[in-house]
Amino acid sequence: MSFLIADSGGTKTDWCIAHPNGENEYFSTESYHPLNWNKEFFQRAQLFWAKYPIHELKMHFFGAGCFADKNAKELSSFFQRIGFKNTKILSDLHGAAYATIGSRNGDVAILGTGSVAFSWENEQVTNLNGGKGFLLGDQGSAYYFGKLVLTAWADDKLNSFQRKHLEELVSPSNISLKERFKVADIAQKLAELNEEFESYHIDNLRAFVVTDLPSFESDTLHVVGSYGYHNRELLRRILDSIDIKLEVIVEKPITALVEQNTLFVE
Repeated sequence: MSFLIADSGGTKTDWCIAHPNGENEYFSTESYHPLNWNKEFFQRAQLFWAKYPIHELKMHFFGAGCFADKNAKELSSFFQRIGFKNTKILSDLHGAAYATIGSRNGDVAILGTGSVAFSWENEQVTNLNGGKGFLLGDQGSAYYFGKLVLTAWADDKLNSFQRKHLEELVSPSNISLKERFKVADIAQKLAELNEEFESYHIDNLRAFVVTDLPSFESDTLHVVGSYGYHNRELLRRILDSIDIKLEVIVEKPITALVEQNTLFVE
């Protein structure tokens, strides 16, 4: 039987069909985050999967928003209704842990569109910090960086260079802080200007360290997520200052999940 493995974050979902002959098929779709779920979303998803032999695939889905049992059950029910015979839904927290430390114990963080930190003990999520949603926090995320920059722009605290380029690349007057993905996308739009906006990245990562790491006893941290990956040297420097080693950092967990699949595939 072929396995279908998915890593779904706040922005998109990465998939891999792993065949018994060792050939793997990678592709991406829109995010399967519960915030996106509505009638039209599920109709698009059903049409998408109609071209695949889904009854032959054993699915292992790791998704943001699926730590809540209610959401995991709803998504599993949808997949079964459209023809999947064997599905297992776990959270993106589980995916991040398997992708970075496998079955070993340790502390893990996700720094992407959203942010969260937790301990991984005996392949269970414990000591969960963050994950309250972008309106209540998300320090260390791409969203929080965008929020810091937009707020500075609104308060006229950007220098002339920053203001000029932000207005050219983003059109900040057209973005509301409630538009999560548009705000998070500011980090990508300004990626080539990271040095010019470095102070905002530092403030963002320091806020994450202060808010989400104090309860951890480990001196190492394992990280997944595009925002953390692209700002890994700043993150490493900030963690070094509090005697925490950035042990592993992975931009996209999907490849590591495929390699680690023997840990979670029965």
